[in-house]
Amino acid sequence: MSLRYKVPQDVQREDKILFFITMKQLIILMVTGGISYMLFVSLSEIYILSQIAIAFIMLPFILGCAFCFVRIKGLGLTQFFLLNIEHLLLPARRYWRASSQPLVSSTVAFSMKNKDTVKIIQNKNISAEKIKNLADLIDSGGKAARAND
Repeated sequence: MSLRYKVPQDVQREDKILFFITMKQLIILMVTGGISYMLFVSLSEIYILSQIAIAFIMLPFILGCAFCFVRIKGLGLTQFFLLNIEHLLLPARRYWRASSQPLVSSTVAFSMKNKDTVKIIQNKNISAEKIKNLADLIDSGGKAARAND
């Protein structure tokens, strides 16, 4: 039995409107191209434009093309800039846990100040057999411990 309607597979991808250009890209190109054209028309009536002046007049359209077609690490230039601005403006998220015990690493010795006293927490010497027994217990999902009881 075949389906009557074709179900789209990639719904996150934007539809192509004109050749390989999406609607958002087409709007950006039209707006920036219009700005460049209006600058060219208004300035060419007043001044005799050199090639350098025309290059500056085309700058909005060139930036529009960059924002439409340049991709950095799989992200469009617009999304890339917005994520970088968000990273610069928003503070880093830090979470506080209400516990008196510090995070203890089993491999590194560190000192802890508590009420003007310094305690040194030493590394524990754990044998390879204890580690193997613990790994077997975890791998069996606790069944090995129930079998011993």
